[in-house]
Amino acid sequence: MADRKLTRVIKRVTPSGRPAAQLAGTFSFTKEMIPSLANGAKETSFLRTYQQQAWKQYQTLGLPQMTEEAWRRTDIRNLKTSSFELPDKKKAAKLPGVPKRLLKPLVGKGHGGQIILSQDGTSVELSKAIAKQGVVFTDLATAAKKHPALLKKVIGQVVKSNEGKFAAMAGALARARSRASPGRGASGRSGASRSWTPAMGGTPEVSTRFKRSA
Repeated sequence: MADRKLTRVIKRVTPSGRPAAQLAGTFSFTKEMIPSLANGAKETSFLRTYQQQAWKQYQTLGLPQMTEEAWRRTDIRNLKTSSFELPDKKKAAKLPGVPKRLLKPLVGKGHGGQIILSQDGTSVELSKAIAKQGVVFTDLATAAKKHPALLKKVIGQVVKSNEGKFAAMAGALARARSRASPGRGASGRSGASRSWTPAMGGTPEVSTRFKRSA
């Protein structure tokens, strides 16, 4: 009777539950790159906790696979993750501006509200009619400094950091994001939409708009 060869298959699984092979293609980001958005103010300690937790999730989650429903038509296996970086001020100054086509109103002749985050800083616009309803419409850094209580209620509620590697990355490393919070008595008749434009160096620019109701 011929000898039989036995083959042992070892499947390595990470703490996230994903096969270790799926963690290939790591970015060059480090924990030290987590930004301080409110100069260490005590009232924003919750934000630091959120960022730290998002970082832990970022480290354990692998890149999305085409076997996942949301990514089944997107193949990023050849994504050169090592080329992504958070640009310093000199590199950021050389980034292209937001394309004008993204700044056009989605409907009507004007914006209900718009936030532009770019290498030139943050630009916030909000119509007087919406502002009178008590709506807080601002970027993440400003919200951390001026509206910490509101930020604590909404952060991580729309997109949770454990939904995927890119969500966790944004939760940990985002230096600027848009935030909108309805005030008391706000009619809720205005909707919001975003369009992201990837800029050089892996830093996104965002144009956020409120659509006015007819």
